[in-house]
Amino acid sequence: HNNNISGGAYTFGFDVGSYLVWAASPAIRPVLDGRWQEVAHDREFLNAYSESLMSVAGFISFLKRYDVPLIVVNHERFDARLLKWVYEQSPWRLIYYDDTFAAFLLNNGVYALKASWLTVDLKAKEAALPAITSAELKHVAALTDRTWWQDRLRKRHLPLARLRVAAFYYNLGFQRLAAREWIAILQEYARIPSLYFRLGNMAFKQEDY
Repeated sequence: HNNNISGGAYTFGFDVGSYLVWAASPAIRPVLDGRWQEVAHDREFLNAYSESLMSVAGFISFLKRYDVPLIVVNHERFDARLLKWVYEQSPWRLIYYDDTFAAFLLNNGVYALKASWLTVDLKAKEAALPAITSAELKHVAALTDRTWWQDRLRKRHLPLARLRVAAFYYNLGFQRLAAREWIAILQEYARIPSLYFRLGNMAFKQEDY
């Protein structure tokens, strides 16, 4: 509403489509929402949508065929290959993300100007971060010496929202952004084995991140 965006929206997750119906209808029209069993969709559309979730080729075909200027997905559940493909395509710009959802706007025609100033520049955000040194990784590895009860006293619940944001960065190929978030999380929650595995894997490959 605030940016006067309208048209069809490719959505993944019935919750996404239903929210857009509630919050942005009739300006934004999701291709699918929680009413899919009540709304009459022809078999051809449902097949095309199913194929769009299975491959990049099917995804591209659906976007062209149904001419949608907006993509809104639950990035935690959406195929990471498709997510990365959208981000890397110049016609599409990331305009919003949080710990659960991501939105992309088509960067051409009537939306070109909006897409240019709404764009979230993750490349610049990553470039502003310092490289991660081996000494820093050794310090992180030492966090495993913290006892279980110290972790329990510090926090009872895992920071799921922050973990989802870090996974979003990683799936888009921004390893330094993801690694920085993982390290910050481990400072508070030392007992998350999967994060040590991911950081160790990156260090083993000796990548500049």
